[in-house]
Amino acid sequence: MEFDGHWLKWGSIKYAARSGPWGKGTLPAGAYEVRVKEAVVNLTESGYVGDDGEGWFIPIVGDTPGRGGFGIHPDGGVEGTLGCIGLVGEAAAEFWSRWDACPMGDRPTGLEVWQ
Repeated sequence: MEFDGHWLKWGSIKYAARSGPWGKGTLPAGAYEVRVKEAVVNLTESGYVGDDGEGWFIPIVGDTPGRGGFGIHPDGGVEGTLGCIGLVGEAAAEFWSRWDACPMGDRPTGLEVWQ
């Protein structure tokens, strides 16, 4: 997967997304590991719940000294994130539907971020 600050790209499909401006700002550029087996579902906290009412969080880990706890999730509640990748509007439901239908071994395990 790739993220450029506006789009999360998985293969040839792009999903509208944002990062920041809260906390220490946007997700730093670099390579990240997508922790496929650590995804959390059925979240109810508004910041992780999309327009469709589904709440989920997929952890991502990179070499980001002084920062952590990043993930991919719906951009719910107040617009923006603390540095995570927040999928916007219908993009969250579209991404999650694809993720959920994708066999575990075929889910992307890497993420490249550039700004």
